Amino acid sequence: MEPHDDLRALRTRRILGIVFRWIAAAGLLRIASQLIAKAETNYAPTPEDLGFKVEMMFPILFAIGALLIGIALIAPEVVRFLLRPVYHWIEGLYGSGDHSAKPPLDYRLARLYVRQGKLDSAAELYERILRYYPEEPDAYRELLEVYAYDPASPKHVKKLIAKARKHGSKMGGEKFDLIERMGERALSAAEEAARAEHE
Repeated sequence: MEPHDDLRALRTRRILGIVFRWIAAAGLLRIASQLIAKAETNYAPTPEDLGFKVEMMFPILFAIGALLIGIALIAPEVVRFLLRPVYHWIEGLYGSGDHSAKPPLDYRLARLYVRQGKLDSAAELYERILRYYPEEPDAYRELLEVYAYDPASPKHVKKLIAKARKHGSKMGGEKFDLIERMGERALSAAEEAARAEHE
């Protein structure tokens, strides 16, 4: 199975979860509105009867519960949508300037491959992240860790280090220094593996 197939399956599962939650929420909100409408039509108090009828308590409580659960099911997307302008305003106010979002699913899948020992698949994913996000220090760092344990060709590691140097000014000094040190370690592991292969 290719890395992008696992990534596609992960994204599909996430989207289907959102769709099913919204369908369930719509059903619960519909049930709640029907129960509330039924309670209003069945309960028409007279001037003598201004109290609450006990037989109406269950449908109203059930309607309130269905309403709350329905709102909770759609809350993550609604809150994210409603707070997006506030987030952009705060980002503009403090001038973070980082407009490239990390690809979290790619990172998660690559880290899963590393835990499972599928270092080649993890390296492919990190390289793909760096193709689209060349200023992403975590991808360089984690790919160099993979190369330290599963050495690539020295030429390949040198090319990765050169790419990191090219984009290093946008990463920040400390992160770039760490990448430099890890690059040296991965390069020495690659050169040692190449020497052992030729012997």
